[in-house]
Amino acid sequence: MSVEASPIVAVGAAFAFAVIEAALRLHIMQSLPGTVTSLVLLTIGDTGKYLAYAIAGACAAVGMLAHGGILGRLAGIACAVGAVMVALGLNYFPARPALPIGFGIVSPVMLLYVAGASVRVAPPAGR
Repeated sequence: MSVEASPIVAVGAAFAFAVIEAALRLHIMQSLPGTVTSLVLLTIGDTGKYLAYAIAGACAAVGMLAHGGILGRLAGIACAVGAVMVALGLNYFPARPALPIGFGIVSPVMLLYVAGASVRVAPPAGR
């Protein structure tokens, strides 16, 4: 798999896990308190979603840092820090508060970077 395809796969996985998590959350809410199996599946979906966001954030950070420019480097550093915070919050219980903070950093930084990159004006042809 190429480096360019990795973030796309991670975002697709995050979307799939988010859909699974939402469906299971709705199912559990209908049949409270919920079965052990449904709670385990909800945990898997939730963890997979955050893990996919951490991977996508790390891949986006590499791309932003490689692209250059001061804003690209700052966005890349922010994305890398957010991705590390998400991964740390998932894997180390005392650092659990870092999970939503890292997610709150990675999501808007990637969104704003993509929005900014999509409106850049191309240089005139022939130059």
